[in-house]
Amino acid sequence: MHIPDTAPLFAWSYLEDSPSLQTIDRLLRAIPDAALLEALKAHRGHGRNDYPVEVCWGVVLLTILLRHPTTEACLAELSRNAALRTRIGILTEAQVPKAHNLSRFLKTLGEPAFLALLQEAFAAMVGTLAATVPTLGVHTAGDSTALKARRDRGPAPLHLPPPSGGRKEYRDDDGTVSHVVEWFGYKLHLLVDVKHEVALAYEVTSANTDDAKTLPGVLDRALDALPAGRLHTVAYDK
Repeated sequence: MHIPDTAPLFAWSYLEDSPSLQTIDRLLRAIPDAALLEALKAHRGHGRNDYPVEVCWGVVLLTILLRHPTTEACLAELSRNAALRTRIGILTEAQVPKAHNLSRFLKTLGEPAFLALLQEAFAAMVGTLAATVPTLGVHTAGDSTALKARRDRGPAPLHLPPPSGGRKEYRDDDGTVSHVVEWFGYKLHLLVDVKHEVALAYEVTSANTDDAKTLPGVLDRALDALPAGRLHTVAYDK
């Protein structure tokens, strides 16, 4: 007897370890990043353009999509993979950016104007998905996770939250501390759909920021992105 195995709507266990070029093409087309790229071009002005903003942004996206632990690992793959390079507008190995080029680009992305455009692009994708999936965003849950960082040799940019030491205690049912996690860096605060395990809104803060203080802002972002009346419940810590 043949029993069909139907994958869930968001089949995370079915994700490709090495996405095909067709999958990469679809992802790059799906991200509403036109406003971000235009703003980055205007910010760069008429100076040197050895590595266009589309190329640098493409490296950032491919680093995530291909699950590279660092941008350097993604740059190394681009240097040896001609078919992958062309997906983000790199025609030759010599045109692959260097690690310091990406480091400067990431700092630029951290400026308030570009962070806001990133949030807008993320919210637009949530809205598009919610319009297609009527159960997305009905039941939600929030929490934070550690983002580890290392100290920069230079002064921290004034427009970014300063990295700090974080500490999170886990307690058993009796209230006794059973496990402690400490790190240096930031916190990523997320609100997610509990059924589909899809992120709906986020915020990055210093590691010592109280989770409860970020909940109203993160919740507002999710409400703005979702259709009116969609969100019914929120679970957030104990």
